[in-house]
Amino acid sequence: MKLNFLSLTCFLVIILNCNIFSQNHLEKAVNYIQKNHSKFNINESDFNHWNIYDNYVTKHNNVNHIYFQQTINNIPIESAIINMNLDVDGNLLSSHSTFIPSAHSYQNENIQVNAQSSMLLALSHLNIPHPSSYSVIEANNSNPRFHEFFSRDISQDDNIKTSLFYLHYNEELTLVWKVQITVLNPEFQMWDIYVDAATGEVIKTHDNVIRCQFGHNHHHDNECQHDHPLEYLSKQEIKSVPEAENQFFAPDSYTVFDLPLESPNHGGRTTVVNPADATASPYGWHDDDGVAGAEY
Repeated sequence: MKLNFLSLTCFLVIILNCNIFSQNHLEKAVNYIQKNHSKFNINESDFNHWNIYDNYVTKHNNVNHIYFQQTINNIPIESAIINMNLDVDGNLLSSHSTFIPSAHSYQNENIQVNAQSSMLLALSHLNIPHPSSYSVIEANNSNPRFHEFFSRDISQDDNIKTSLFYLHYNEELTLVWKVQITVLNPEFQMWDIYVDAATGEVIKTHDNVIRCQFGHNHHHDNECQHDHPLEYLSKQEIKSVPEAENQFFAPDSYTVFDLPLESPNHGGRTTVVNPADATASPYGWHDDDGVAGAEY
């Protein structure tokens, strides 16, 4: 019993320390942005409207990654993110921002299309027949801006999700329903359909499944044949290295099909030497401590 109590106490102390660690870093990140807003190409009031999109610590290096999402009246702006990366002591390692300057001046919550209608409009845009029946799932009763719909006619693997977002499109911010639809037939597709919440117009579509269409319609299957025309290859000169079983190469050298080659069909192999990033891997890819002699 004492052992269990001791284990529980240790666990709670670890959790408490992690929360304090994360909270302190969050405060430092917020203070840094507020004091240096011009570095992020935003004004001071732009950072008054945000929520935490993600906040986690990577185990191998204790780097705290914090993501702030820009909002208008608590509605998120699609892809408007400030990412802050802090070391274990709370020092800033790097940052990146896609916040939109003066976004709060675009406030316009003219919602004439509801979540259910946006779902049906998105299906029509994809030429998918409306389901004979579907159930409405309220993922969060306190959040009317997010809905889920389930229909076996569309997909048995995933629900259709609708969320209110502001979309930065054609230099304007438009309030939209982002409709996420996973389609199984005739081929697997994961669609993001953006429906104007005021007019019902589909203003943007995106398929999250990437397929090869290199000069012609092409799908990867058992009969896959790569026959891409040479004009699609980079004009950069490609130098191949001799193939030799016992050929000697310098340390930290690799024989690869280097970018921009897509595959062995597109050119020969080349040797790259010491490609490690000096900041991310100061000792290269084979050494952990900088002491002479590689660990790997």
